[in-house]
Amino acid sequence: MPALAAAIITALGYAMKFLLAKALLALGLQMAYFVGLEVLLDFVMDQALNNLAGLDPTVYAIVKLARIPDAIAVIGAAGAVKHSLVWGAGQLALVSRSV
Repeated sequence: MPALAAAIITALGYAMKFLLAKALLALGLQMAYFVGLEVLLDFVMDQALNNLAGLDPTVYAIVKLARIPDAIAVIGAAGAVKHSLVWGAGQLALVSRSV
């Protein structure tokens, strides 16, 4: 019986190292994707906000009163999280299929 327990523990230890390495690889790919996506979204949001700031002061006051710059920031953050999670889940599935 102790030999069986030792074999099971050894097999679980090996499997955990292998699965942990695959999970860390997938998380690393997701982090790299998120950093790149964040840079892209920051550029797009800066362009949008700079174009809004370039409007006539009266029009910009109305835009700011309607809280459009805040809406752009919230939508950009939600888009970054959504795309990062969807892409990351796809990468985790891709890494787990290549066993």
